[in-house]
Order: sequence, then C-alpha cells, then structure tokens
Amino acid sequence: MTRQPHIPPADWSPRTARDLLQLGNDSTNGVVARLLELRGISDNLTSSFFHPSLEELHDPSEMRHMDRAVDRIMTAQRNGECIMAYGDYDVDGATSVSLIHDFLRNNGFEVLPYIPDRYSEGYGLSSQGVQRAAESGCSIIITLDCGIRATERVAEANALGIDVIICDHHLPGETLPEAFAILNPKHPECQYPFKELSGCGVAFKLTQGLTERIGLSPMSAYDGLDLVALSIASDLVEVTGENRILLAPWSQGHFKECPTWHPSAAASGALLSRIPHRSGHHFSNQSAHQCGWAHVTRYRSCGTVDREKR
Repeated sequence: MTRQPHIPPADWSPRTARDLLQLGNDSTNGVVARLLELRGISDNLTSSFFHPSLEELHDPSEMRHMDRAVDRIMTAQRNGECIMAYGDYDVDGATSVSLIHDFLRNNGFEVLPYIPDRYSEGYGLSSQGVQRAAESGCSIIITLDCGIRATERVAEANALGIDVIICDHHLPGETLPEAFAILNPKHPECQYPFKELSGCGVAFKLTQGLTERIGLSPMSAYDGLDLVALSIASDLVEVTGENRILLAPWSQGHFKECPTWHPSAAASGALLSRIPHRSGHHFSNQSAHQCGWAHVTRYRSCGTVDREKR
C-alpha cells in the first residue's frame, strides 16, 4: 500500500492585523485579506485593487522614447506626411491598428492601416508591408504588437527613407532594430513602472502622449478603452497594475456593445462587426474570461482568412 505523503494544512487563519480591512464603505473579512496578502497586495494597495481608477494610470512620458515618437508624429501632421499603422493579424494587433488609425484620423492625420497576410507575409513587419508603405508615400511606419525583433525589415525601411516607430510589448532579442523610436516597457533601458501592457496598451499610451501634445482633454484618449480591454482579454496578459485599471470600465459595465471596429482599420472589420449579433453575446454583462471564450476566438479567426476573402 502506497503511503500518502504528509502535507501540512494551509494556514488560512485570519491575521490579527488584517481581521478587517476598511475600504471606504466596504469591508473585507480576514479570509479575503489573507488571499490578498498571498497575491502580494499590501494594505496600501487594497483600495486600488477593488476600486481601480483611470486617474492612477502612469504618465506616458515615463516610457522610453515617448517624447521622441510624439515629436515625429506631430511633425508628420504639420508636413502632411502619411503614416502607416502596421499591426499583427491577431486580436491584440488588430485592436492596436484600429485604435491608432481612428485616433490619428479623427485628429487630422493622414494614416494608412495595414494588417499583413498571415500566410504570404507571416508574423511581424514584412518586406511587402515596407514596400507598400513606400509605394503609398508613407514616411512613417508605426508597428503595433510587433517590430521589436524586426531588425532587417527596419533596416529596409530606413534605406527607403521611412522612419519606424515600434510599439511592442514582446521581449527584445539580443540585437535591437535601429528604429526612430522604440516604445516597449520591456526594453532594457525603459524605466516605465508597469511592464505587462498588451500591444494595444502600448498603443494606448502613445495616444495618451499625443493627446497631451495636441492639447486635447485627457478623456479623448479614453475613447479607445474598449479596444484596449479586448486586447487584454485576448492576449492573456496579467490583469494587474495598469491592465486591471484599463479593464475596469468593462467589468463595470461601461461597454454596452461590441468595440467599434472600423472596416478600413482592420481588413476583416466587416466580418467582425457581425460577430456579436450572430453569436448572441454582448459585452455589458461579461467578464474578461467570458469574453475570451465568447468573442476573442471569433475575432482571432478573421486573421486566418485570405486577404482577398475578407
């Protein structure tokens, strides 16, 4: 007979100092307090955990190269230059393209959205995309949810006189691209406090930086929070820190319908706009986990469709 290993019981007893945490008009019993402690949430963070506020978002200028990227984009507006918004074909990339496209277009920028063909171009910045930017007269490519390892493709763009601004959240490789600006909280020299943003989250920080420079109300950048929330749910990033704040409007029921997906911003936009209605699901009463099963798989499938059939 196999002898069962001795496993000491977990200590779930309430701590004396945590018998009752006061959070405004709410209270948390000792068991929940112990759960918070096990997750590294100290007393001074409990209020933010239960009541995340957009006012607690970090200053976008804390991200490395943010001012440099904003300066170049504002110069493009003054000179009438065309900007390509180039994103990955998954949900995080497509939401990023839609977010940047809509923000720039609504504020008087000339912008060309581009999502690569999954089969003929593959993941990341492609030679076809760089050539399309050159043929379309784009002087800037903003890579979204990709680009941090596109050393050769960035060199191609540089040779054509195109400045590349990388907005990515993936880990960099040993060699960094010689891009005009790199916005990535995981860059070894970036001191941004929160490292786990989604790709669309990084794009959102760029719109925040542009909002300040243009002189718009900070609320203007919040128009794209539905897309950011969808990217967080789809990319399985940590729902902590800023991600929890950016997802909060969703959990609080502020998004009653599917996020606006401009057909020109995502090649599969026309298909995406029909999905929630055909599936019978709506955002107003769904958690991020439920959305991941109900919507994200449908959105992601659009990236597998040939460009000619979208």
